[in-house]
Amino acid sequence: MTGSFYSVKTTNIFCRPSCKSRIPNRKNVRLFTTVQHAIQAGFQVCKRCCPDQLQTPQEQWVEEIVQLIHQYFWDDLKLEELSRLASGSPFHLQRSFRHMKGYTPAQYVQTVRIREAEKLLLTTMQSVSQIGMQVGLDNPSYFATLFKQKTGFTPTAYQRGIFMHQTIQPQILYFGTPVVIISTLNPDGTPNIAPISSIWWMNQSCMIGMSSRSQTIANLKREQQCTINLASADLVHVVDRLALTTGTFPVPEYKQNIGYVYVPDKFKHAGLTPVASQTVQAPCIQECPVQMEAVLEQSYVFDQKSGGHLCAAELNINRIHIEEALLNDQQRIVAERWHPLIMNFCEFFTTGSTIHPSRLAEPFTKQYYNS
Repeated sequence: MTGSFYSVKTTNIFCRPSCKSRIPNRKNVRLFTTVQHAIQAGFQVCKRCCPDQLQTPQEQWVEEIVQLIHQYFWDDLKLEELSRLASGSPFHLQRSFRHMKGYTPAQYVQTVRIREAEKLLLTTMQSVSQIGMQVGLDNPSYFATLFKQKTGFTPTAYQRGIFMHQTIQPQILYFGTPVVIISTLNPDGTPNIAPISSIWWMNQSCMIGMSSRSQTIANLKREQQCTINLASADLVHVVDRLALTTGTFPVPEYKQNIGYVYVPDKFKHAGLTPVASQTVQAPCIQECPVQMEAVLEQSYVFDQKSGGHLCAAELNINRIHIEEALLNDQQRIVAERWHPLIMNFCEFFTTGSTIHPSRLAEPFTKQYYNS
C-alpha cells in the first residue's frame, strides 16, 4: 500500500498522518512512502489508525476474488461459482471487478490459465491436451485458439520453442529502463524537475539522454549540476502527473503540438517535497527512496542524423542517499526491497521477485565489498 506514513522512534510505531494520537516530537519522526518500507524498517502498525488496512472494502473484496481465481483457475470457474465463493451477487462481482481491474473476471481467469499453461509447456513433458485439461481448458481446439490469441503461438510451437522472428522497424526503441526525476535549477534559482527514463550507470558515473531543447538540459549545462532521484513503483501516479509538463515558457511549438503545458512549480504540481542537497544547489526529492547528487562532466549531441535534437550527458555521482528501509545492518542495499519504476515501451512496469541466481553476482559482490 502506498501513500504517506510517519513513524515515531520512541514508540517504534508508524501511523497515517490523520491518526488521532498525540503529536510526536519532530526529531523522533521518520517518513515512509509505503507500509512495506515502514514494516521492513522494524516499526509496528498503529492499532488506532491501522495504516496497513488502507484499502476500501470493495478493493479488499476484489483482491480476495483475485486470490480465489488463482486458487481455483483450473476448475469450472463461471461467474456464478465465483460469486458463491466470494459471497456476493454475480452482478455486483462483475461490475466491481471490471471497475477496479479494467477487465471482467472471466477475462482474468483466461489470462491466469494461459500463463499457467505457458509455464507447464516449458517446464514439463506433458502433452498439450494434458496441459489444457490441467489449467481448466478441456477442449483442445478452444485451448489452442485461446493460447494463440493470447501469445501469438500455438501450444505445440510454444512447447517446442519455435518462436519465429520478424524484421520490423518499431516506432519506439525503449526496452525498459528505470524512471528517475532530474532536479535542476532555473535561471532565477527556482527548482525544476523532470521525469526521464533514458539512463544507465557504471562505477560512479551515469549517462542520461533527453531532448537538447528541454529546460532540464539548459539548466544542467548552465549550472553544471543536478540531482537524480529514482522513483519507486509506488510513485507511479506522481511521475505520471509530471508527464507533458515543461518548465519552459512560452511552451515551444513542438511541445504544444503534443499537449505539453507550462508548469512553473512542478514540486507543488506533483505533490513532492524538495530537500536540501549536501554538495549541489539543486534539491533532492524527499519522497524518492534513492537520491543522487551529481555534477556534469560533459555533454554530447546524440543521434545527429535525426536533426541533433537529442543530448547525452555524462554525470559524476558525488553523494548518494538511500532510504533506510532499503538497507540491511551492513548498510548494503537489499535488492528484494527495491522495486524501481520501469518505463518499458512508454508503459509503466516494475520488478518482481528474483527469478534465478546470478553467477556474476558473487565475484562482483566480493570485489566491491572487500575492496
